[in-house]
Amino acid sequence: MIKGIFLAGRSMDSKFKSIEVIGNNLANVNTSGYKKAMPFTEVINQYNQVEIKQMTNFKQGSFTPTGNPLDLSVDGDAFFTVQGLDGMDFTRGGKFSISNDGFLINDQGYKVLGANGPINLNGYLLDKNQSIKISKKGDIKIGENYVDKLLMVKPAPSDKFFRKDGTNFSSPDGRYFVANESDYQVNQGYLEQSNVNPIEEMTNMIKVHNEYDSASKMVTFLNQSLSEANEIGKV
Repeated sequence: MIKGIFLAGRSMDSKFKSIEVIGNNLANVNTSGYKKAMPFTEVINQYNQVEIKQMTNFKQGSFTPTGNPLDLSVDGDAFFTVQGLDGMDFTRGGKFSISNDGFLINDQGYKVLGANGPINLNGYLLDKNQSIKISKKGDIKIGENYVDKLLMVKPAPSDKFFRKDGTNFSSPDGRYFVANESDYQVNQGYLEQSNVNPIEEMTNMIKVHNEYDSASKMVTFLNQSLSEANEIGKV
């Protein structure tokens, strides 16, 4: 009976975390480049122990034209690279702008990385009439001047990127591969939309909430049964 309470309680914890995940997905329906977080699931590890894991759905979202030359999207298997607070972050969010000191940055203020490090456009923007052109493979030119090439990466074959926050991901031990040009295409003036389907998320929310409620009732029932058994034992 005590084991039953433990299992039901663990199920409640898992379902509560899943409700939080689904709620976060719904909050990011309109966040460019956001990748759907999957509800927590119980899996059996190599030691035959139960672990609760949470995965990410990396399915590509649709593309929306913006007309902004600094809005970029990736079609294919690759991520943009930015300089995060504690190392390299990888993202599909391509809503970029230029900082006051001339760096290309994302919407969090992180510097976008190119083949030669943080991309700085300061020395190329003297002529305001020069347009910024970014090729399908990520080469950046201002007018006729070549600036740098976007650092496009993908996970090492044996690894998967894990979520840090929002649209940012990281790599185990900092490992990654520079993506082959055949793996991706950069689209200038487009943003990739979130791959969250709000109808599916609402359906999942109802399902997980019902499962949480059932587990809660089971804990209450088993706890009452245990109390009754203890009372009988005292007679």
